Amino acid sequence: MLVCNLAIGYAQFLVIGLHLYGI
Repeated sequence: MLVCNLAIGYAQFLVIGLHLYGI
């Protein structure tokens, strides 16, 4: 589903962002 894809993409974005910011 589109909603599931958006949720997965958003989650991956958060994970990458946390790694980049070193949080």
